[in-house]
Amino acid sequence: MRTKAGVCGSILLAALWACGIASSRARAAGEPAAAQLPEGYDQIVADYLSGNWEILEKSIAPTNKSLNKLTSSQNLDIKYIRESLAECRPPWWKLCKANQEINFRPSIWGKTMIASFDPGAKNNLNINFTNGQASMTFMWAPQDMDNPAEAEHGFSKGDLCDLGIWQLIGSAEALAIVPLQQQVNLADAAKLKLQRYMDFNGNFTGIYYATPKARRWGLWLDCAGYLNKYAALATVNSRKALGSMFLAEVVANRAKYPSIKLSETLPDDKIEENLCLALKNWIEKNPWTLAEDRRIRDEIKAFGASNQKDLLQTNRVRMPNGLMMSLDPAADGANQPARDDWLKKMLESREK
Repeated sequence: MRTKAGVCGSILLAALWACGIASSRARAAGEPAAAQLPEGYDQIVADYLSGNWEILEKSIAPTNKSLNKLTSSQNLDIKYIRESLAECRPPWWKLCKANQEINFRPSIWGKTMIASFDPGAKNNLNINFTNGQASMTFMWAPQDMDNPAEAEHGFSKGDLCDLGIWQLIGSAEALAIVPLQQQVNLADAAKLKLQRYMDFNGNFTGIYYATPKARRWGLWLDCAGYLNKYAALATVNSRKALGSMFLAEVVANRAKYPSIKLSETLPDDKIEENLCLALKNWIEKNPWTLAEDRRIRDEIKAFGASNQKDLLQTNRVRMPNGLMMSLDPAADGANQPARDDWLKKMLESREK
């Protein structure tokens, strides 16, 4: 039996909107001045945080003798950057970027998929099932990969493409594990559940595997999900769930995020919404440090993994603070007040 499904969720499309490149490397790094660090370390961190990963391949190589001057803690940072680069820039990346039609095996969350890349189309995914085995054809514009062209919101076309690629792969992996009989002849409500499930998985996968700058763009989009213009979007809570989680993570662990500035004024109402929108504005203009980026990445991974059981059936996610959000916007009304109350209590306790 062979079934073909074309998938390109609203969040995936949103993640491929154009935007502009960051400012200077030093500003993107958020690290101390070069004179205070061994030669090479500060630039490596800056290149990592600003997404200059082709440069990183050379600077983190063992042939870089300046790495011999690093402290043990700095060496651990370089080890983490190497691991991140290997995980998030696999060998197939350059082949796709070279505008080649290839067969490849993308791996996420310890699972490997059978896939091909079609450079002749843009931002889409086809999934075929043959005898129950899923194979994917991914489509995106190779000229956008790592493209530094400026657009808007302080991010680049490459940042947008990077996030979108991993979101597509995350959505595909989520769908591939759903039994075929649960994907065909679905009623509208079931189709929406499936799309929300895929969008949520694509969203947190994209944020984890993307470059740090593209990760910032992803979280900007998640917080922007609270804008009124997205209110009618049936899948918007697949985005807002990550924005809410990120806000709660920062509020609960202020000492872990010294660079991230929250609003000093507690909103009178719609606390989660207003704080997420304020956080969106901060993300657009400001970087964070390597330690902050690493913690965000780890927490996003844990959040996604903890919400896999029954997610397709329930369309409900549990925040790290134990509170709930429904991926169905119409069903989330009962959960929203509890999240607002928690934020209010946390922020009021900070002021005392």
